[in-house]
Amino acid sequence: MIGLKRGTVKLVPHNPKWAELFEKEKQLLKNTFGDTIIAVEHVGSTAIPGIPAKPIIDMNVGVGSLEVARGMKEKFEQLGYEHRPFVPGHTKGELKWQELYVKGPEAKRTHHAHVTVFDNNYWKTDLLFRDYLRKNSARAEQYAELKEKLAEKYADDRGTYTKSKEQFIKETLELARKGFNLTEGQIKYLVSIPDDKTMVVKPWNPKGLEIANQVIADIKLIEPDLEVMLLGSLPLKIAGQEDIDISAFCIKSKQLKHIDNFKK
Repeated sequence: MIGLKRGTVKLVPHNPKWAELFEKEKQLLKNTFGDTIIAVEHVGSTAIPGIPAKPIIDMNVGVGSLEVARGMKEKFEQLGYEHRPFVPGHTKGELKWQELYVKGPEAKRTHHAHVTVFDNNYWKTDLLFRDYLRKNSARAEQYAELKEKLAEKYADDRGTYTKSKEQFIKETLELARKGFNLTEGQIKYLVSIPDDKTMVVKPWNPKGLEIANQVIADIKLIEPDLEVMLLGSLPLKIAGQEDIDISAFCIKSKQLKHIDNFKK
């Protein structure tokens, strides 16, 4: 069910039992370390339903400081974990934000415990990425496709496999900070926006729909002959920009008359 040779890449379909295995290991860690651990979160692809993953349970373990994290080494070893100064795709210097403990022999790693300062930027970023893909199936499918292509290409090179996902992860985090529940079309559009341009996307707000319906009612009151339609993200109840898109249709011969009425 879980376990993979160190340094290799092999993806398997999502298994709902991974969540149970995480909860079991989480309880073991909390029983062992007590109040030293502030929180434990299931992260990585095994925490995202519907996408393939390496069969290794990744956990973020939140503590008060990295000094505390380093002091947990002996007890982790008693639980069958090994302290790792680096991971494939990262140098030791790049791991200054965590202490990594891995469980299982090199031929079958089963758990990764990323011990870091609770609620620091690394912690928040991991959870933001996980939660965005949990809520946005279109982006999760894109991630799954990328992972499968890279896994086929770098089956024996986990470092390059990991590095090759960085741009996608960066773009996904940008999307996550702009708003949840985007359609695939919105995702492609937002990713294409240059870095020097500003695009604010916010979660769907029912108040916006109320305002839009009132605007349409006002238009129909003044121009009953118009066919008025609400467009954009509001009627779809998805995240979008904070504006209201309305189209009004009329007979071409009366277009100028209606335009004049709108100006008034």
